[in-house]
Amino acid sequence: MFSKKSCKAVFILFLISTFISCSNETVKPQVKDIEELVFASGSIDWKDAYNVTAQTEGVLISSNIEEGVFVQAGQLLATIDNQSNEVNSAVAKDQLQIADENVSVNSPALLQIKENIRSAENKYRQDSLQARRYEILYAQQSTSKVAMENAQLAEKTSMANWLSLKNQYNAILLQAKQQQVLSKGQLQNSLVASEYNKIQSLQAGTIIKKFKNKGDYVRRGEVVAIIANKESIEAVVNVDENSIAKVVVGQKVYVQLNTNKGKVINGTIAEVLPSFDLQTQSYICKIKLQDSLPQSFYGTQLEANISVGAKKGALIIPKNYVGYGNKVNVKGKSEPVIIKTGIVSNDYVEVLEGLTSDDVLLPVKL
Repeated sequence: MFSKKSCKAVFILFLISTFISCSNETVKPQVKDIEELVFASGSIDWKDAYNVTAQTEGVLISSNIEEGVFVQAGQLLATIDNQSNEVNSAVAKDQLQIADENVSVNSPALLQIKENIRSAENKYRQDSLQARRYEILYAQQSTSKVAMENAQLAEKTSMANWLSLKNQYNAILLQAKQQQVLSKGQLQNSLVASEYNKIQSLQAGTIIKKFKNKGDYVRRGEVVAIIANKESIEAVVNVDENSIAKVVVGQKVYVQLNTNKGKVINGTIAEVLPSFDLQTQSYICKIKLQDSLPQSFYGTQLEANISVGAKKGALIIPKNYVGYGNKVNVKGKSEPVIIKTGIVSNDYVEVLEGLTSDDVLLPVKL
């Protein structure tokens, strides 16, 4: 067995030999394939997803919302207890019934004015006959001119009263019809508001997220669930503003889900949104996944590497051998060599000018 002293000596000897071995390692530019990748993080999303929102406020008195359940378009998902909408509908129905009665032939107001019109018409006809009689008598010099003129004035007055009542009838009928139209509109609006008590799906899909349960209070505009098409899955990632200029539609992407980091899923850039997202301080890109997922969960976090450039047979050197200003230390040269770079990957840099495959590289001086 080794003593503590001998073990310490062996360990120091091992370190010295390792250092010598590493220091003697020769690093030269190599001709290999290189691929430039832009890193992005994001999550799984389902296309055609939409928020199911409450159109009124109240308590959920029933709910058929369950995650993973497929629903048809127009299917009832939940019911909100908002009694004010029901009361408004009942009042609007009563108001419309009254408005319909006011324009009917049995309307009390119209019947009364019709009776007044008939009386005014009879009065006018009597006054008209009386005026004709006085005109004949005056022609026969059997009455005075004043009596004749009074009879004619009575005729004109009764005629004006008759015409006024007919105009009044038309005005009341028009007002009643206008009120009928308004009442119909109010009833329709109240019925629409009553329908807001019912939360329905807009289109067929699967409930992928549930936010409210039976008995919960919901406010108008509040999201109660998310429905999407599970058959159309995409990845949504955030790309740094320094790298977004390199990303274009159609580029290959390597995706790894946080739930299964050992599996690489192939995809392509399907869309690059033009606006800068202030919340994430990045640009949003959508990835179409080419490989099927064994299991997917809405919102699963992921990492993506976007292939923004690739080259076969490129002259490359390790990235950690390139210093500030693209300067590289070369054995036998007193000054660092400035190289022209091409594709830059996570570990390597393509050299376009400045080095050959025979050059021996030295580490960057810290």
